[in-house]
Amino acid sequence: PFTLSLGTAYKRSLKPYESADEHWSWNSIRPKVGITLRPGGGMLAIETIYQPNVILFEDENISQSLNKVVHELTLRTLWQVFPKTSVVSQVSLSPVRYMGDQSVAGNGSPVFGKHINSNPLRSAFGLQGLLTARFGLSLFVGYGASFYKTGDDFEGVIGKAEVAYYITPTATVKLGGIRDFVDSFYSNYYTNTGGYLKYD
Repeated sequence: PFTLSLGTAYKRSLKPYESADEHWSWNSIRPKVGITLRPGGGMLAIETIYQPNVILFEDENISQSLNKVVHELTLRTLWQVFPKTSVVSQVSLSPVRYMGDQSVAGNGSPVFGKHINSNPLRSAFGLQGLLTARFGLSLFVGYGASFYKTGDDFEGVIGKAEVAYYITPTATVKLGGIRDFVDSFYSNYYTNTGGYLKYD
């Protein structure tokens, strides 16, 4: 009835230079703590997850204004309505906090200068599971808002649709589409609307 999960992920991204004196490589560190409760050991699962994302740039000029921490807090419920299909609800709050001196103007690049903290909120409801032994489906629709302290805010529908084909128990092909919003270094946010094809 009770599960504790602990983990971490590290990612280093190497970016080409925007100009001769800017080095855009950055490091992402994402520790994770999760607790799952299954009341009575039955069909309902309640998950709480805290997973901060610490983003650190390697260039000193860039890091002064763009280093940040995203504190991602998630509450998710899964109700198993069929043996291999669940109804899922999820709410996440992801405060974005820039760590550097926001008064630094940098070298004139549009990403330097003051960056605005925000408190993005997302809520979604959906269905995920197997249609057959080989095909899986995930459908989610919800609402998102960015809550920047100043400037433009995102507010609207977010969602995800994905079809999965299980080639073998350990190999999967996924085709999907997504609509979401993302914190931006050049402005408050940008929208992410598109599709993807993925092989695991």
